[in-house]
Amino acid sequence: MIILREIKFDMQFMAIVKSIAQDKFADAKKFEKKLNDTIKDLIHFLYKFRQSRYFKEQSYRDLIYNGYTIISKIETDKIPILEIFKWQER
Repeated sequence: MIILREIKFDMQFMAIVKSIAQDKFADAKKFEKKLNDTIKDLIHFLYKFRQSRYFKEQSYRDLIYNGYTIISKIETDKIPILEIFKWQER
């Protein structure tokens, strides 16, 4: 099983990291590393995070990290990471 980062997720993620870096670069690097590590662990714990509030299917999951929601979808051979956003922005 592999993790695929969708283009939309990558664009949103980089915008968030850049925004954090404007205040404190070290915090941005820490945020980026910890979130990447958490995403990598999805392979080992497929159903660790709650069913998505934004999709009715059980295969969509919401990973909550520092106030951000990361939506992924569990498929047979891959886990696409679809998007990242603050709950207020959705």
